Amino acid sequence: MKTKAYSENLIFFIRKLPVHLVVFFAFTGSAMAITPKEVDKSASLILQSADNNENTYANGEFISVLKGNVTFLYDDITIRSDEATWWRNQGIVSFRDNIKVTRDASKLTCDRMEFTKKNNILSAMGHFHFSDTLEKTELMGDNAEYNLKTRFFSAAGKSQAYPF
Repeated sequence: MKTKAYSENLIFFIRKLPVHLVVFFAFTGSAMAITPKEVDKSASLILQSADNNENTYANGEFISVLKGNVTFLYDDITIRSDEATWWRNQGIVSFRDNIKVTRDASKLTCDRMEFTKKNNILSAMGHFHFSDTLEKTELMGDNAEYNLKTRFFSAAGKSQAYPF
């Protein structure tokens, strides 16, 4: 039976993962990864660069529309994209096009992404690809959330997990 062989292969893959990395991949297409270390609670969201920065102030909100080589730093995380909109008072950034997030040996790429500083969540929308060369893990799928504080990664939709 095809399903049984698939589930046996998946169980074998999960057993081969390092103890400090747990990946769960169900037939619903969900994947989760947990690694230690929390983000610094006093971390600031810093705009490192953008080719173009257009700012507006409306209804008590300062909004920056950023284009070209956009780079943000947050604790030990670097986020790059072609375009972003930053609601500064809310601590929310919406990234578009060529998004790359790097942290230590981990790398996440996706089509669109939202960052919310209040709850330390990166939400990847569209096709995402997550890899960690230290943990020798690779995940791909449609949508994902990554909690920067807990380093908890969850994927939804059609997701796949691969060993390196």
